[in-house]
Amino acid sequence: MPSQQEQDNVQAVLQEADHPSYWFSASKDGNRESHYRGPALGCTLVASLVGQNKFPNKALDHNKGAQLTEVIDQFRQQVDQLLPGMYAWFDDSSLHVTIRALMG
Repeated sequence: MPSQQEQDNVQAVLQEADHPSYWFSASKDGNRESHYRGPALGCTLVASLVGQNKFPNKALDHNKGAQLTEVIDQFRQQVDQLLPGMYAWFDDSSLHVTIRALMG
C-alpha cells in the first residue's frame, strides 16, 4: 500500500483540474517549434502512441496504433494541402499524449 505522503501527492495532482484557473492555463496557445525540439529539464508523464516503446504494454492493441498513424497521416496531408508550409511535423516515433508535467 502506498504511504500517506504518496496518496496525498496523487490527490493533489487529481485536484489540480478542479482549480478555477486550471483550464485557462491548460488551454493556452502552444509555443514555437524550437520550444518542442530544444532541450528542456523536467519530468513528464506521457503515453506513446506509435513506434518503439521502451516499456511495451502487452495489454494494448498495437493494431490501433497503426490505425491511428493512418488517421494522423491523412490529417497531416489535408493540413499541408490547405496550409502549405505552415506546420512542422514531428516523426511518428515522437507521437505521444502528455498526461501531465511532473516537474520542470
